[in-house]
Order: sequence, then C-alpha cells, then structure tokens
Amino acid sequence: MLLSAFSMLLAAVQPAPTKLVVAHRGASGYAPEHSQQAYEIALSQHADVLELDLVVSKDQQLLIRHENELSLSTNVAERAEFASRKTNKIVDGLPITGWFAEDFTLAELRSLRLRETKANERPHNIRLNDRWPLLSLQDFLTWNAQQWQQGKRFGVYMELKHPTYFLHQAGSFRADTAELLRRQLKAQPLPSGQQLYLESFEAEPLKRWHAWREQFSFPIHLVQLLGDVSGGGVLPKDNFAYAWDQVYQVQQNQPTTGKVPTYADMVTVEGLKVVASYADAVGPWRDNLYPYAGGPVAPWVQQVKTLGLKIHPYTYRAEDSFRQVTPAGIRQSLCEELTWLFQQTWLDGLFTDQPDIALQARSGNCPATSANSIK
Repeated sequence: MLLSAFSMLLAAVQPAPTKLVVAHRGASGYAPEHSQQAYEIALSQHADVLELDLVVSKDQQLLIRHENELSLSTNVAERAEFASRKTNKIVDGLPITGWFAEDFTLAELRSLRLRETKANERPHNIRLNDRWPLLSLQDFLTWNAQQWQQGKRFGVYMELKHPTYFLHQAGSFRADTAELLRRQLKAQPLPSGQQLYLESFEAEPLKRWHAWREQFSFPIHLVQLLGDVSGGGVLPKDNFAYAWDQVYQVQQNQPTTGKVPTYADMVTVEGLKVVASYADAVGPWRDNLYPYAGGPVAPWVQQVKTLGLKIHPYTYRAEDSFRQVTPAGIRQSLCEELTWLFQQTWLDGLFTDQPDIALQARSGNCPATSANSIK
C-alpha cells in the first residue's frame, strides 16, 4: 500500500531530465506541424516537452500556428469562400501576401485543414495533408489535461508570435497576446507539476510575464529567443536580426535618427545582463552556435552560462538540407551531431522536429557508423 502511494506521488510530478528534448511544433518531422497527430507522435516517442506557437484570431482567440499567414500550412488558398480575404500586409517589416489568421474567426479557422510546410524536404508527409483541423490554445489545453489524467508527463513550450505586430501594427486590428495567454491560463491552468516554458523573440512580453508568473501555481520558465546574431538577416530583405519590440520603440521615439538594435547587441556582456534580469534561458539559432559538431562554439555562450541562464537552441532536423558539413566535407547525421551536442556542458535542452532521434542521441544509442554520413 505504501509503495502504491509513493508511486502515485512520483507520477504527479513531471520528470526533469538535465537536457530537455523539445518536440518542435510536435514531432513535425512525421506529421504536419502543430497537428494533434504531431503532438501524439511526440508523446509516443517520449519527448520531454511539446512546443506550440501562438497567433490570434479575429475574435481574440489564441490559435496554434507558426505564422499568422496561413497559405503555407493550411488549405485556405483552395477555399473559394475565402478568396476575397487574400491581402497584403507588413509583418515585422516584411511585405507578405496571403491569408492572415487575424482576419478569420476561430470557427472559420477550425474549418481549415493542415498541410505539410516542408513538402520539398518531406514529400512522405504530403499524404497526410488535409486530415486534421487547426487547434486553438483552448483545444490543446483540454487535450493536455486529458493526457495528464492518463498519467503522461511532459512539459509545454509556448511561443508568442509577433506580439508587437498584433498589439500595435496590424492595421485596425489590435490584440494583446501576452494578456490573452494570461487569461487563458487562468481559465485553464496547467496541471499541478507541469512545467511551462514561455518563449518569445521579443523581450516586452517576457518582462510582463516575469511579473505575472507568481499568479500561477505551476512553474513558468521564461526564454528569450535569439534571431541571427551574426550581422546577417537585415532589412529590407530579412528581419531575422531584429527583436521587433525594440525596432518599434525606436520607430516611435527616434524614427529618423535612432539606431535600430539587433540580436547581436543582445549577446554582448551588457545585453545578456539585461536578458538575465527577466529571463531564465536563451534560445539561440543553432547556426549561430557552431559551424559543425565538434567545431568552435560562439564565445558569448560562456557569458550566458556565467549569468546563470540556460541554453535551448533551435532547430534540429534530420533531412539532408538541414545537416551540417565538416571542413573535411563529411555531412553529419542528426544523431551524430546531437550525440556530440548532448556531451556539451553548456547545453540544457534543444528543439527538434524528430524527438526520437534526439532521445536516441541523448542515450548514446546512435549507430556506430551512420549510413547518413556522406561526402
């Protein structure tokens, strides 16, 4: 009887592996991203954490999508009744043409069906197109609670996408996604013991959540995502170098003379001290960390660890086009790269589209010689 009670107590607490495997948009290497199937596959593979991105609908409902533009990830372009909704917008400095979540009600969005977003790299997933509906955050939280009731234990990673755009720059539309998330998690709190990792490429929503997290009974970890710190990814062709809340502040206060900060400023000694004042971790782009497994690691990584921040890089994928190449011309398999990565003391977790391969690497069970290692 005592043993049974002790087992139940252990089951109520989420395990905390030292180096997390985060299922990026679910197990998105095996099913369309953010589909219920992708999340279920990730759980069947025993991922530590499920990741979901959040945008917002016309009726102020949080929706699980990576982009607010819907034509890549859904069948919206083939829905004749929505043809007139196609439009042009400027999102975080870049012109985009398509169909946008904020122009549809949640009921309309639920009528769409999901599609593989990397069809060229994952042609085997095209057969799964148009099977599953979009999920709202409410849908996911209901499903999440059911999984915990069945004894499954995992964390949740949530990203607020384009918060400054939705709050200030989406035309006549306005949505405070940070506040909408606070309200949703008040209405549907996570199960006791489940870990929440809240991430954003912008600092302002994380600073607000730094003050709010005491309102919740479940643990909340704040993660500052980092775009390109190399000096690339700049406007007018790209926006990956900028935290858009900082760009907006400069545009409002010094529209003609102000220097627009970049993520390169965020990884300076002073920049990282600011990050450490509100965040618990950083999520850097894998391509900024090292050129190949075994290669030199970015010097600012040591400062991140000195400040007590954890490091969760993104995104690790198995397909050929995403694999790194050594100076000797060896194309490294994902399992080989991650085996090396899990041995690095600075690593605390990572995002991957193939959680099963990451877990294999974490346990040291990659094949001794990989058929994927080709010149």
